[in-house]
Amino acid sequence: MQSIQLTLDLFGAVPFPAAVPNLPHSSTNNRQQNPLVAVGEEIAQMLTARASVTSAILSNLMSSEFNGTDAQNRWQWKDAYEALEVGLVLYLRQHGKAFLAGDRRLALLRLADLQAKLPTHTRRSEDSYLYQQFSTPLPMGYAVSRAAQLRSGDTVLEPSAGNGLLAIFAELAGARIVLNEIHGGRRRNLRELFPDAPLSSYNAEQIDDHLQEAVKPTAILMNPPFSASPNFKKRNSLATWRHLISALHRLQPGGRLVAITANWFSPHNPDWADYFGRLRKFGHVAFSAGIEGRAYAKHGTTIETRLTVIDKTPSADWGEILDGCLSLHDLLDQIDRSVPKRGQPSGVGHAQPAPLKLVAPVVSVKAVPANTVPLTTKNLPPIGVQRDLSEVVDLGYETLDWNGTGRELGEGIYEPTFRTLSVTTSQKRKGRESKYLSRGVSWRQAAGN
Repeated sequence: MQSIQLTLDLFGAVPFPAAVPNLPHSSTNNRQQNPLVAVGEEIAQMLTARASVTSAILSNLMSSEFNGTDAQNRWQWKDAYEALEVGLVLYLRQHGKAFLAGDRRLALLRLADLQAKLPTHTRRSEDSYLYQQFSTPLPMGYAVSRAAQLRSGDTVLEPSAGNGLLAIFAELAGARIVLNEIHGGRRRNLRELFPDAPLSSYNAEQIDDHLQEAVKPTAILMNPPFSASPNFKKRNSLATWRHLISALHRLQPGGRLVAITANWFSPHNPDWADYFGRLRKFGHVAFSAGIEGRAYAKHGTTIETRLTVIDKTPSADWGEILDGCLSLHDLLDQIDRSVPKRGQPSGVGHAQPAPLKLVAPVVSVKAVPANTVPLTTKNLPPIGVQRDLSEVVDLGYETLDWNGTGRELGEGIYEPTFRTLSVTTSQKRKGRESKYLSRGVSWRQAAGN
């Protein structure tokens, strides 16, 4: 086997594998039909040369491929970020095995340095909010793959595959990949990036209902929407649970599921205690730990997330559940120290999940005097409760001339609080004048007034 020569990165800190030319990878001959994949190929070539891809370079690549600029509405910046992710998949396919070989700390540093060569995702689109399209950062994907302990004989399902940033780690492990992605543009990318993988387009909240019976995953990697569902105009607090439980239905007994969720989706969170309690009949929460928000910084947010490992086997107790948020370095240490070895998947002898009861984890309470109970999900009325609308009045508003300020981005892109900058409302309510500049009011603040 040809040895892999290590060279120093541009900054001299992290050794990178030298370029390995002409490694085989799955591809198609009609890439010109998808300009995002064409841009991704150029990005992969730049990364192979250990060059950085700045926003200006990315803009030029996109404008060249789309024959016009974003200002001319030929492409959107969200498309450009999709091309970045495509480039990362192509790069890892070509160099990943050498790139990730050896010490896990070194592999994590390499991935972090690779990601640092790309621009931060700072612009968003309607689809970003509708589908909560916030892909798994590469270093976090590496942590997911280590926790999954993937094997060459595995069949790995990724129910919300995005552009394949988790699937590529399964491919590198020699596993068979099954992909599902509801978004048409991303599904088109996946079709070219993973042409041999079965690809479906279902809402992954019902993935078990739709997949063919022959699809029997022994491992599942998932980063589902945290609180968004197709055709839901409002926050769906059950979205993560629905994705998780449907995936567990499909997972083979003895298999392993590793999920990235919001940090609040924890076995120790009282709001979810009953839900996780139901898993004991057929699933073992082998490990769960919060992840510091900076792990997502290159994807435009610093929201805290959580990695949870569930083995499909009955259990009377849980494994290691950590309430604090760890750095990725500390997370990898905890994974190697605390995540148990995988069992052997089997089709018999295990209970199956009970049918999902779609009841939101909130309860109704009686009205209480102001300032006596803090606003939490526990004292909000459940969905579907009839409310007294007798005091509803028409909302008065006036338009504003935008002065160019207020474009700073918030950190909570999973729970977007952005508002239009050109409308202000002024309404008297209970003797008070409440005037909000829409960009400054979140739904939580508004609910308290």
